[in-house]
Amino acid sequence: IAALALIRAGNTPGDGQYSKQLAKAIEFIEQHVEQADKESLYVTPVRDTQLQSKIGRYVDTYLTALVLSELKGQMPDKKSEERLFA
Repeated sequence: IAALALIRAGNTPGDGQYSKQLAKAIEFIEQHVEQADKESLYVTPVRDTQLQSKIGRYVDTYLTALVLSELKGQMPDKKSEERLFA
């Protein structure tokens, strides 16, 4: 959610007051996606959080997809852009 707020405030991983923080958030998200169980929709191994019980069990998946789609065309280089959608 914080990464989405930074993006909506006009920051990109390569430009903006909080570009470094956003780049770290993207790296965090990418690591969790890469480590995720390929047989389920979960992005994180955390289950039954308050947010999941209120919004839905796959809220992490939804927010990940939303953040990654907001970043399309905003990455600082082609390699970073390709990694988002690999």
